[in-house]
Amino acid sequence: FADIATTFDLHPLAVEDAVKAFQRPKLERYADMTFVVLKTARYVGHAELTATTEVVETGDVMLFIGRNYIVSVRHGDACKLGGVRAGLEERKDLLAQGPWAVFHAVTDRVVDICVEVVDAIEDDIDEVEVGVFSRSSTDVQRIYQLKREIVEFKRAALPLARPLDVLTSGQVPSVPLEIRRYIRDIADHHSRVTEQVASFDDLLTSILQ
Repeated sequence: FADIATTFDLHPLAVEDAVKAFQRPKLERYADMTFVVLKTARYVGHAELTATTEVVETGDVMLFIGRNYIVSVRHGDACKLGGVRAGLEERKDLLAQGPWAVFHAVTDRVVDICVEVVDAIEDDIDEVEVGVFSRSSTDVQRIYQLKREIVEFKRAALPLARPLDVLTSGQVPSVPLEIRRYIRDIADHHSRVTEQVASFDDLLTSILQ
C-alpha cells in the first residue's frame, strides 16, 4: 500500500488509518482528496440463537477519492466489492460522473446490506418474543447476547449518517449534483436502518421485563 500511497500522493494520516482495521465512520478532506471510512456489517446465519451466537459481523471500507481516481481498502468480508465493480462497468452513464459515482455505488451496497441485517435481526427478535410467551423456559442470556450484537451493529451503521449529511448538503464541492441526488436516496435508506435499530432496544427491554 505504500506504493499506492506514493503513486496517488495520499495523505500519510489517512494512509495510517487505512491500513488499520476497526476505524470509526468519518469523512475527512485533505486538499483535493477526500477520505471516507465506512463501517460494514453483515448478518451471520445460525440454526438457533444461543447465549454465544454471533449475529453480526462487522468490517471496514476506506475510500480515497481524488479528482480522477478512487482507491478502496477493505477489511473483513462483511461487504465484498467485486459485484459493485462489475455493476459499475455496465453503467457508463453513471461512471461518466467520475470517482464519486464509485463512492455512491460502494456506499449504496454497504447500506443495502445493513437493511438486510435489520430485517434478519427483526426475525430473531420475533423468535425470542414467541419463546417468552411459550410454555418452555426462555434463556435470558440469549436475549442479552442479541442485545450485545445489536449494540455492535449500531456502532457500525448509525455513525454513517453524519458523512451522508455532509455530502448531500453540498459541503464537499467536488461531488457532482447528480451524485448528491443519488446519495440522498442512500441517506433515506440509512434513515430506515436507524429507525429500526432504535426500536430494537425498546423491544428487547420489554421482552426482558
